[in-house]
Amino acid sequence: MAEQVGYSTPYRLQHLLGRAQWNADAVCAEIRQYAVEHLKSETDILAIDETGFLKQESNQ
Repeated sequence: MAEQVGYSTPYRLQHLLGRAQWNADAVCAEIRQYAVEHLKSETDILAIDETGFLKQESNQ
């Protein structure tokens, strides 16, 4: 992923995905603002796909 966005090393994305602190309300507000500014037509959509899976517990 880091290479795809133009980073020479993976460290920035590793930090973002593994150690960065997130404020869920702030992220929601920013996405909402983006949608209001960019999705103006009745045919425009914003699709969010949560593809993560909960880790299943082992019954050992």
